[in-house]
Amino acid sequence: SAHGDEEEILVCGEDLELNPFDGLPYSSRYYKLLKEREELPVWKEKQTFLESLLHNQIVIVSGDAKTGKSSQIPQWCAEYCLSVRYQHGVVVCTQVHKQTAVWLALRVADEMDVNVGHEVGYFIPFESCCTTETILRFVCLDDMLQREMMSTPLLNYYGVIILDDVHERTVATDALLALLKDVLLSRPELRLVILTAPHMSSKLQQYYGSIPFIRVESKHHRVKTLQSILTLAIQHSIIPVCRKGHNSSLHKCPSAQECFYLKPAYEAFPMCILLYGCKLPSHLCTQQQEANITLEVLQMIRNLHGLGCSK
Repeated sequence: SAHGDEEEILVCGEDLELNPFDGLPYSSRYYKLLKEREELPVWKEKQTFLESLLHNQIVIVSGDAKTGKSSQIPQWCAEYCLSVRYQHGVVVCTQVHKQTAVWLALRVADEMDVNVGHEVGYFIPFESCCTTETILRFVCLDDMLQREMMSTPLLNYYGVIILDDVHERTVATDALLALLKDVLLSRPELRLVILTAPHMSSKLQQYYGSIPFIRVESKHHRVKTLQSILTLAIQHSIIPVCRKGHNSSLHKCPSAQECFYLKPAYEAFPMCILLYGCKLPSHLCTQQQEANITLEVLQMIRNLHGLGCSK
């Protein structure tokens, strides 16, 4: 019976999936966290991102808060480096705040089922939790990479450089973006991944030229965006109003009194709100998104009020 138990253990052992980063079997916690990761909005972009990273030097990922891009994309970059056997270097991810760098290192190590300070680490002022075998390191502040460039101008130790929260721009961030542009010309194998908020993506594309752009957006944020646009538009009296019972021709912009009643819940009057030739703020949406949002708002108002609406 003891021999039978040993055989059963061996059979079970053969079915265990091994972690490619440390060669050990995955723990049960890994699979639990994997299910949570698969629910993140950014997860559906994994294959698109990996393909873009394989064929391009620079990839921009634009996403809203709480989409999972800061925790998942560094892991995918580590997978990319592993696939080429680290021949071009490892992964470094810059963070604006040291608390974020530490927290992400702990979280990512947990999700990858590896040890902090070994496969995944962090490097912040006055504290280093990395070794020579660390394949993914989170560093605080962009100027730390600039100091490293003083001794290694081409940053040969890294195969993928991730700049997170680029929209929180500093002088060091802008300087690093310019320096990396030259480094990329000297190192065709180097990859640069830029994580930013939506309103910065167009500026980065203009600076770097024609490069892949991946947009990550959560459904929850989409609803909030529509509500924000409606509220902002009403506050600034830029939405023409068509009252129920009148013809569908556009009337003048709503008065201050009408805006007062409209603002709380959009239900004070049975009216149809039309986004008609309004230029929405660029930091809220692109021109294409503006057109899509316009249609969504119109449909939403139709559903709310049961009214016909002319474009």
